[in-house]
Amino acid sequence: MYIVITIIFIIIVFFILVKLRGGNSRVNYLKSKAKEGDLYQQIALAKYYIYPEKNVEKNYQEAQFWLEKAILQESGEAAQLLGEIYCKSENPDYEKAMQLFQKAIEDNVPQSHIISCFTGLINHHFPQDTNKNKFNKFLQVLEIKAKENVCFAQFFLGEMYNKGMGVPINLEKAVDFYEKAASQND
Repeated sequence: MYIVITIIFIIIVFFILVKLRGGNSRVNYLKSKAKEGDLYQQIALAKYYIYPEKNVEKNYQEAQFWLEKAILQESGEAAQLLGEIYCKSENPDYEKAMQLFQKAIEDNVPQSHIISCFTGLINHHFPQDTNKNKFNKFLQVLEIKAKENVCFAQFFLGEMYNKGMGVPINLEKAVDFYEKAASQND
């Protein structure tokens, strides 16, 4: 009986170690390829730190490091992801995020991806901001970008005023922003 329990214990420990090691070996593989300059592995590694699995903890600094390397290789996806990190961080930098989103669009990331990010901020991130400081700063930067004729900023402000996303519904403002965005043919 003692031998059977010992064997079962060893098997359980073995499987636990294999499972724990599996998460780390994936990260180690991604790191080795990312260090070699593999753009896709740099982005995959950054995503691993943004949306962690298994034994990896969320780490925006590590994700930022790899995304910045990918941006140097003209990755629009990396610019978009880093923009999202700048929006969701403890001390958000919306101005820098908007610059990254513009770069992402210039690198052919669909504007719908940026709009989706903004919608996520409005629906999930900002409601936790009880005094609305982050939302108000985001809105201010968005309005500045809209005045600078940034199409995605104009369109999203139209969405906000059309649907009452953090602001009172104002169809006149919504139509005005939609028309400005549409006039750019982006």
